[in-house]
Amino acid sequence: MIPTYQDADMMVKLYEQYESERLRKARAWFIAVLGQKEEIAPEVFWEKYPRTGEEFSQFTTLYGFFEMVGVLLISCLICGISMGFTVGCIRSSPRGERRGTSIS
Repeated sequence: MIPTYQDADMMVKLYEQYESERLRKARAWFIAVLGQKEEIAPEVFWEKYPRTGEEFSQFTTLYGFFEMVGVLLISCLICGISMGFTVGCIRSSPRGERRGTSIS
C-alpha cells in the first residue's frame, strides 16, 4: 500500500498529539515511575495507582495513545510511515500469517 496525502496528514496530527504537553507529562511520569523498574504485577499497579488518581490518568493517556495508533495501523486506516522501521498496513493472511509493508 502506498501512503497517501491523508496518511501523511494523519501522521503529522498524531505526531503533534504525541508532542503535546499532556503526553509529555505522561511519558515523563512513565519513565520516572515505571520505565526504570522491574515488572509490576497488575494487582500491585491497580492498588498503587487507583483509577481516581493522577497517576492512573497519566498511564491511560500514554497507553491510550499507543493503543489508538496500533488500532489505526492494524485496521489499515493509516499506512505506516516511520523512520526506517518495517511497518505498514498489517493484515492477517488466509493462513494466519501477519504481513507488513517494509518502507526502510
